[in-house]
Amino acid sequence: MHSLFSTLVIALTFVALAQSCSDSGSNCANWVKNGFCTSSSYTTAQKTQYCASSCNLCSGSSATTSSSSSSSSCTDAVTTCSSWNANGFCASSFYTTAQKTQYCAKTCSLCSSTTASSSSDSTDSSDSSDSSDSSDSSDATTAASATTTAACVDAVSTCSSWNANGFCSSSFYTTAQKTTYCAKTCSLCTSSSSSSSSSSSTCTDASSACSSWVSNGFCTSTFYTTAQKTTYCAKSCSLC
Repeated sequence: MHSLFSTLVIALTFVALAQSCSDSGSNCANWVKNGFCTSSSYTTAQKTQYCASSCNLCSGSSATTSSSSSSSSCTDAVTTCSSWNANGFCASSFYTTAQKTQYCAKTCSLCSSTTASSSSDSTDSSDSSDSSDSSDSSDATTAASATTTAACVDAVSTCSSWNANGFCSSSFYTTAQKTTYCAKTCSLCTSSSSSSSSSSSTCTDASSACSSWVSNGFCTSTFYTTAQKTTYCAKSCSLC
C-alpha cells in the first residue's frame, strides 16, 4: 500500500508541475535584471520553479529545457528523487523514460555523454509516433480491463482537482495512467466491454501481499475504493 501511496504522490506532483506556466516568485523582474535566468549558479529546474515565465521556460520550451539540461550538466529537476527512487520510481514501468529523465535524470542514471541522450530522445520521439500508439493502446487495454472488472470509478479522490489542472487532457500522461487513476472523471470508461471483460478475465490478485493486507483490513476498509481493491486484490477481496 505504501507503494501505491507513493505512486499517487508522485503522480500528483506531476500534475502540479504540469500546471500553467507562470512565475511563482514575486521578485522575478528584479532577479532577471540581476542575471538569475542566465546564471549558471542556478539549475534550469530552479529557474523554471520560480520564474518560468520571466525566464522564457514555458511549455513549448520544455523540450529545449530538457535538451539543454542534459547537454550541460545532468541533474535532478526535483529534490525528492532519492525518496521517489526508494519507492521504485526509477525501476517502475508505469513511468516513461521521458518522465524519469525530466524529473530525476541523475538519480535514475539516465544522463548521457553527448548525443546519446538526444538520439535516444529522438528515437523515443520517433518511435512514439509509431509505437506510442500501440504501446498506449496496449497499456490502455490492460488498464481498461482491470478497471472495467468493477464499476467504472476513479481510484483516487482528487481526480476533479487533477482534471481542473489538466490531467485528463495532458499529453504528458498516458491513457493507461489516466484510466488507472481517474477513469470516470477522464471519461475513459468502456460501456460494452465491462461485462465481457469481467467474465472472460481470470480473477487473480495483482499483489503478492494481499493475504497480509486482508488480515490488516484492506478489503473491508472504507479508506480504499472498490477500484483499488479490485486492481490489487480482486481474488482475496472476492471482487471477481
